[in-house]
Amino acid sequence: MEHNAIKYFPNLARLGERAFGLDDNEQSITRLSETLQGSVDLWSQPEFALYRGDVIFARAPATIVAVVARFGIASLINPVGSNTIAVLRQAYMSGATASLEAAVGGGGSVAANPVTTQGVAIDTRYPPAGESSVCTIVTGDVAAGITLPQWVTQAANNLTTITPMLPVIIIPGRKVDWINTTANQPYRIQLVWTERKPFPGELFS
Repeated sequence: MEHNAIKYFPNLARLGERAFGLDDNEQSITRLSETLQGSVDLWSQPEFALYRGDVIFARAPATIVAVVARFGIASLINPVGSNTIAVLRQAYMSGATASLEAAVGGGGSVAANPVTTQGVAIDTRYPPAGESSVCTIVTGDVAAGITLPQWVTQAANNLTTITPMLPVIIIPGRKVDWINTTANQPYRIQLVWTERKPFPGELFS
C-alpha cells in the first residue's frame, strides 16, 4: 500500500516499483496501490530510512549523580522552532533498582545542576563522529512532585527495558522527562530516537 506522503519521496516510490518487478516505464506504485493488498511495508524497513529522511540517534549520558533528598532526572527535549519531528524509540536504565516516572511535557528542562548533551547519529552513512542531534538530553536533579507522571516504569537494572509505552512522538517544543522514584540514588539512562523533517503541513503550521 502507498503511504500518504510517498509523493514527497520519489526515490522511495521507485524502490517500491523495483520491489514489485517494475521499472520507470511501467505503471507506478500509485497505480498498484489501487488494486493490490498491502504486502510490502517499505515505510517501516530500517534500510529505507535514508529515503524517509530519518536519522537514528543514541546517547547514554554520564551517570546522574546522587543529591541528598533530590531525585535524578533526564529529559529528551525537542527545542522550540526546531522544525524537526523526533520519535523516542527505546529507553534503558542501569545502576538503579527503583522505577522511573515518565511524563511528556512542554518547555525546557526543569533540572537543577543541569548537564546538557546531544545525541550522535548511529547511521553508518555519517562519519564516525556522527551527526549531532537537534534534540538535547538534560540531566540533573529535582525536588519531589516536580511533575505528575503519565506512566511509571517497573523497577529495572542492568539495561533492562524500562517502559512499554514507546515510541513517543516529540514535536518541536515538547519533551519527555524520566525521574527516578528513589531520592539520592545515582543511575544512568540510554535513549535511542529518530529525527526527520516534517512533511508539508504535517505540523499544522
